[in-house]
Amino acid sequence: MKIALTVWNERIAPVFDVAGRILIFEVSDKQQTGEISAVLPSESAEAKIKFLTELKVDELICGAISCQVRLFAEASGIKVYGFIAGNYRKIIVAWCQNRLENGEYAMPGCNKRRRCCRRGNNKT
Repeated sequence: MKIALTVWNERIAPVFDVAGRILIFEVSDKQQTGEISAVLPSESAEAKIKFLTELKVDELICGAISCQVRLFAEASGIKVYGFIAGNYRKIIVAWCQNRLENGEYAMPGCNKRRRCCRRGNNKT
């Protein structure tokens, strides 16, 4: 499985749509087995998603993400953990321990029950 994290200054990049760098972790049985860094395309957020699908990314962990782009990612087969904030190393550990969605890493103004981009229509 491949998990992609948008990264800026050792933290999750605050906005996916304009993020420039991504780390991709290969994970097997919830253990990290590899890591690569890549530069994201700059032409559009949709181009970023297409790039991730070409790399066969299964899941994306990012900061704020527009609804349209999130839906495009999900339609492309990528599970999105949006509106996440914090040090990327702590975030990948939280993902491996199934703690990513407990609210501890939610961006300010977001919580574990309501995804910001869906205006409360998607309960998790």
